[in-house]
Amino acid sequence: MSFTELEDVLPDNNIAAGVENAEIGKLISEFLNHEKPASRAVFIRKYWFFDSISDIAARYSFAESKVKNMLYHSRNKLREYLKKEGIEV
Repeated sequence: MSFTELEDVLPDNNIAAGVENAEIGKLISEFLNHEKPASRAVFIRKYWFFDSISDIAARYSFAESKVKNMLYHSRNKLREYLKKEGIEV
């Protein structure tokens, strides 16, 4: 998994015309504040600190498949949250 997976749920500049990056960042932060602590931690380790799946799994004593699953579901939920907030992805 790579950072490009997060980019897949974020709008490109054409779609998000008029929406500042800071606003998108605020929406992502609000989204993460409502996530379960474990899901939030895994998401941040992957997309803020760029930790590998194996490093995240080892840090939290999760199977790699669980980390991948958590990230998959978080990205999908984020995509839906952004759509709900008017950010087309």
